[in-house]
Amino acid sequence: MGEVPQDDLREEVMPGRNQAEELIEATLIAASESFEERKLPFISHLLAAILFEPDLTHAQAHQLIATARSLTYRQLLLLAVFAARQPHSGDTLDFRGEGHEQESADEHELISVRADMLDLFGRGLLRVSERTARPSYDPWIGTSHDRQRLPWPALPREMSPRDTWASNAGKRLARMMRLDLVRPEDRDMLVMRWIRREPQRHG
Repeated sequence: MGEVPQDDLREEVMPGRNQAEELIEATLIAASESFEERKLPFISHLLAAILFEPDLTHAQAHQLIATARSLTYRQLLLLAVFAARQPHSGDTLDFRGEGHEQESADEHELISVRADMLDLFGRGLLRVSERTARPSYDPWIGTSHDRQRLPWPALPREMSPRDTWASNAGKRLARMMRLDLVRPEDRDMLVMRWIRREPQRHG
């Protein structure tokens, strides 16, 4: 984040109204319309970051505000978890009870968490590592086909923490909203309750 406000924020978008005033009003509206009060501090952080963020266009700033406005608090917590995930840490994320989900309230909640992840993926805030199908043997040709790329997830059940990371856009939003400051108890209850973290075993 820069230390000097962007110069182009002083540019008028219409007579008597500059970009900074428009962005501030957009953020205030987003905050006032949020029914989840726990989001408000992070929306405030976003506004402060936008005013000083280098190389951020006016259109991108409005998009960030609109995105923050539409995400639920649990989605912000999910974004915080995946934005903090280190690519080479060796930790493996997985859903608790993966493969053993029963027709119960827990299963419905897991589907709900998956749906939140899928929405974040659709917005470009999460990315899915490339997944490939195993080669298959063709009896007519007698050779194995090359590995085939699996399709992008399109259903909640196709989302898995194992293959999921924050995209650059997701990391940027998480940084600007200061999602590293989320309450640990909220993160654990609403997200990590359903996701387990296992250290990679060696040897």
